[in-house]
Amino acid sequence: MQTVHAPASSPRTASPTPAPRRAARAPECVPASRFFATRQHGGFDLSPDGESVLAVINLSRRPEIWRIPRARPWPEQLTFAGQRINQVHWAPDGRSFAFTSDHDGDEQWRLFTLPVLGGEPRAHTPQGPGQHFIIDYSRDSRTLYVSANTRDPRFFDLLAVDLATGRTRPLHTGTGLILGETISRDGRRCFGTEVLDNTRQRPFWIDLRDGSLHYISLPTEECRASHCQPLPDGKSILLLTDSGRDHPAIARIDLAGGAFTWLRAGKWDVEGMALSEDGRRLAWTENRGGNLIGFVGRTSGGPARRVSGPGTAGSLQWSRDGRTLAFYGGGPKSPAEIVCVDISKGLTADRRETLTRSACGGIPPQILVAPKQIRYRTPDGERIEAFWYAPKAGGGRAPYRTIVWMHGGPEWQELNEYKPAFQYFLHRGFALFAANFRGSTGRGRRFQRLIYRHWGEACYDDVAFGVNLLLRRGLVDPNRLCVMGGSYGGYMTLVAVTREPARWKAAVDVFGPSNLISFAESVPEHWKPGVHALVGHPEKDRAMLEGQSPLFKVDRIRCPLYVVQGGNDPRVRQAESEQIVAALRKRERPVEYLLLKDEGHGFARLENQIRVWESAADFLERHVPVRE
Repeated sequence: MQTVHAPASSPRTASPTPAPRRAARAPECVPASRFFATRQHGGFDLSPDGESVLAVINLSRRPEIWRIPRARPWPEQLTFAGQRINQVHWAPDGRSFAFTSDHDGDEQWRLFTLPVLGGEPRAHTPQGPGQHFIIDYSRDSRTLYVSANTRDPRFFDLLAVDLATGRTRPLHTGTGLILGETISRDGRRCFGTEVLDNTRQRPFWIDLRDGSLHYISLPTEECRASHCQPLPDGKSILLLTDSGRDHPAIARIDLAGGAFTWLRAGKWDVEGMALSEDGRRLAWTENRGGNLIGFVGRTSGGPARRVSGPGTAGSLQWSRDGRTLAFYGGGPKSPAEIVCVDISKGLTADRRETLTRSACGGIPPQILVAPKQIRYRTPDGERIEAFWYAPKAGGGRAPYRTIVWMHGGPEWQELNEYKPAFQYFLHRGFALFAANFRGSTGRGRRFQRLIYRHWGEACYDDVAFGVNLLLRRGLVDPNRLCVMGGSYGGYMTLVAVTREPARWKAAVDVFGPSNLISFAESVPEHWKPGVHALVGHPEKDRAMLEGQSPLFKVDRIRCPLYVVQGGNDPRVRQAESEQIVAALRKRERPVEYLLLKDEGHGFARLENQIRVWESAADFLERHVPVRE
């Protein structure tokens, strides 16, 4: 079959249509804005003295940096950029901080510093192409170490930024995706990992005196490796890795002799780790069926104790004195909050405090829905875990009209956490089914790699098998099935309506790739080796990618489709959405298109989040109305 190249985006091929008109709703329906009025958090950093945090919160409808003192948890806004913020990092002296920010979602992360007491942000990198990722400060707060690809978009270098003079000095010229993670106490080494793809990383250290790079040997080289943290003695490190096993765990590695010892290893994926300053205490999270459970223990071994319950915990951080552990904690009916746990009395007692109050937009708790977990085996023996949400009101009785949600990634997963869009759809009377199909994270290396070079194949069968299970149980109405997802989930939505066009009554594709050939050609340069391993090479694997691309099966689509795209998306380019829209319009198939020119891959602006998910609910409700 001859490969068809869709034209580049233009007003004639796929001009945006107005957002779908609002469907009639019951007057008592809570508006979408209330479900999104939860003060979304984007990252935080605990101050050196442990007495306050810097947090990225959208209190002003934009993600900005706020300072929250623990003694008086009332936030003080420090930045006013109105743009997305990726990282925030205190200086060791506590007088200033560094952060990275992009422009309208383009992911070109620029580096800034700002005094805590106020002032104007100082830019340390020019505006233009390039990504900067903060590694760490020097101990005297005078130098900031970053990984950046400004020299060559394919490779990341290690740079030192003199904060007094503004001079940037290259320390190591990279030939790959070299990402630093931390600086040793003596300031002589940078530890980090080289990313080959999402299941293959190589830990390293760089000598900051001569720029030489030294890889750290592991029992097996084909493995994941992250959270490379040196112990205070400087002779060994802790590492999160799945070297020689299926599930990532915490290992200790001797840098001189290479001795390798497991410290915390079990049957669950360890997904985060933090080491206290004195090297005596360790905090980590384990993925237990989509719940990220926090634990603390000693690096010397011994029992571990939970510090969080069902739901999610993440972004673990210790105070410098090792007395306080801070993390995000939340659940399906409670948005994530910044929690501080004082364990100064040991690991058997704690005092916890919550520094933020998301408040759920004043929505009564009885309106919100917690999911039930469903586990099933596919015909080929894979065990799939999924979440099932049944509406409390407005959806009538089972069988329900149901949204089948496809998560993004694909190396990602659905978690037991608060999702404002989910709760809004449930309030509108839709049930939701969200499966962690093969290729999802949290289930070990083997399960995650099942998606490699097999996009839209058995992973879709995993979801379809789960839908059939719900049909047999009488929970899902076969005549009122919708499908929706973002990024890879948007791609899976397009796969669904081309694989089984008669099953779906309406579909919503949020920035999903439609043509895997053009997608693999257009991702950021430093992504291409990993994407070619995960998806396929646009030239060498052209026939395979064409066969897996929904664009070339567009004639099969029968149900109405709503497509949403960010105009500055650097991962899934605008053309990916516009070519599927243009192909459907050419065939006079029902399709609506919303282009958000001030967004990228994901929606940072609160008003855009509300607009997207409210219009998606209206679209689905028009085509799949509630049963009389």
